[in-house]
Amino acid sequence: MEINDTILTEAKGGDCYESAFKELMDSDLFGKNTNDDTTMIHAVVTGQGDIDGVQHGHAWIEVGDVVIDQSNGRNIVMRKEDYYRIGKIDPNNSTEFKRYNRKEMAKKATQHKTYGPWDLGNVL
Repeated sequence: MEINDTILTEAKGGDCYESAFKELMDSDLFGKNTNDDTTMIHAVVTGQGDIDGVQHGHAWIEVGDVVIDQSNGRNIVMRKEDYYRIGKIDPNNSTEFKRYNRKEMAKKATQHKTYGPWDLGNVL
């Protein structure tokens, strides 16, 4: 599956949506076939550091219970439960948390012509 990313744009504030999109489309993150267990997440998170307490949309990749966040030049790899706790992420809140497999992601990107976010509605 190939997406022409020259037509896609990134939401303002960073490169998380583009970074997560490209990681899911182009990478075999652990050097083995993890495609069936690899998903991209779009969610509302609570910021840390300079943006402590500020809620914003964010995107990352998950392989099983491991989060991979390479946005803005970072290389965060940690257990999902820790990442969710730190970012105050609620995976049961359907208006603030969306999971996409590779096929769903490609369809949304083609439909919206952006890297995301696509389904977080009026939350952002």
